[in-house]
Amino acid sequence: MKRKGRKEVTWINFGGVAADGGFVFKAAVLKPNIGSYWTKTDVKATSYADGIMEIAIDYTESISRVAEIISGMFSSKSNFSNLDAVILDYRNICLQVRKSNGRKDIICMLMKAMSMPDYKKGNNDVSVNTETCQKCTPLKDSDKQRDMRYEIFTNSFRFNRIFEWGKGLYFRKTYTRDGIKISSIKDGIVTVECMVGSCIEHFVANLRKFFIPYSNLYGVKAVEVEFNQFAITMDEQNADRILQLFYRSCDMSDGLWEK
Repeated sequence: MKRKGRKEVTWINFGGVAADGGFVFKAAVLKPNIGSYWTKTDVKATSYADGIMEIAIDYTESISRVAEIISGMFSSKSNFSNLDAVILDYRNICLQVRKSNGRKDIICMLMKAMSMPDYKKGNNDVSVNTETCQKCTPLKDSDKQRDMRYEIFTNSFRFNRIFEWGKGLYFRKTYTRDGIKISSIKDGIVTVECMVGSCIEHFVANLRKFFIPYSNLYGVKAVEVEFNQFAITMDEQNADRILQLFYRSCDMSDGLWEK
């Protein structure tokens, strides 16, 4: 059952990929009751699949703030509205929150977890590292002559929304219609699905952004992908050879060329 009338709306903006492969987002919560003021908090998505996302929030954030963020994600106005459930890692608590849980429900769930003996005995100061891998300074002397802001802009993506069907995470370039659909994130490895109508050249060009230091997608360990029955795991070692491998496979299969 979809909960209606949520007071909070959480808008998710993508920040970059952390060293452990987690996706770092800025969760901006709109509070209409205080003059439409947005407050922002770092949230790290450690895994994702089939509409369920595991996220980690630093222990310094208050219980009410955490509840606000999670509840607002399920708002119909949020770009995370098609999320089915959140597995929350906060302090040394791990709990699952669904669409039917409102802010007050989440607060009660957290308070109950904090009353348990394991929580009281544990170390609850669990920090979440949200530093991203994107390099915003020149990597070599030849780069110093170039405008790195332009490099970052042209190689980066913004998070758009979660698709209702298929539950893929849609990341889009700001200046073109090119997009990347991520269906899963796990242990620093992402699975990318081809968008309808994509040609192999544009598709691979977008995939290579994961391995360009000036891209905000930079930092994942590998990308698993399938294109017209051509499946491969892509990493920094073979990123420049994907098209060559694809065409070699096509030469061995008339079916791939026909597709």
